Amino acid sequence: MHVLFVERHGLEETDVPVDLDQSAADLVVLSFSDSDLGVFAEGWRRAQQHTGAEFPTLRLANLAALKHPVSVDTYIEKTLSGAKGILIRLIGGTPYWSYGLQQVEALARKHNIALAVLPADGRKDEQLDNASTLPVSTLRRLQHHCDTGGVVAAHAALAQLALAAGLYAGPVKGNKTLGAVGGWTPEDQVTCPIISRGFSTGKPLALIAFYRSYITAADLKPIEA
Repeated sequence: MHVLFVERHGLEETDVPVDLDQSAADLVVLSFSDSDLGVFAEGWRRAQQHTGAEFPTLRLANLAALKHPVSVDTYIEKTLSGAKGILIRLIGGTPYWSYGLQQVEALARKHNIALAVLPADGRKDEQLDNASTLPVSTLRRLQHHCDTGGVVAAHAALAQLALAAGLYAGPVKGNKTLGAVGGWTPEDQVTCPIISRGFSTGKPLALIAFYRSYITAADLKPIEA
């Protein structure tokens, strides 16, 4: 008879503790994706421009830096304990951040923090729904904005989280959806499905083709330049 030994390790066992040393803020967004964090940063800047200083403060962190239990505990103490709303996008579901998710859920339920734990693969996940403190209808709206991507959708997601946390966010104007293909200019942002306005500057015109993912991640500075 052959005996098969299977060795299992969690992500928490492979890292050393890290202290991100972030001060507390009204809203916190956590994700394994730098693209997520980048577009939420741009969405918050847009919210500041449209709402002013009244828009809630924001902190962002990559979950890759919060794999070790000590890192999680330190981040909860320094940052999450002062939050009113927390949004977590998880790739791979609960097994990929099990300890962190347990501790953040316990914090949110104890201190009545608006917690949204969303799948990052576009599918529904009842385990993540159950770990959240918000109604499923609110979670679906947040997931829709996150899955859509782009600066306006990120602004809308932050505003939705703020409202769920009892904070003022103001109205979110602009197109919150993105087509599969379209045109983009620094002035008009996204125009779908094609750019319809004419160009009569009398100067040479350069057209640049790029992936839609640049828009969803708000990674457009090189293209704009």
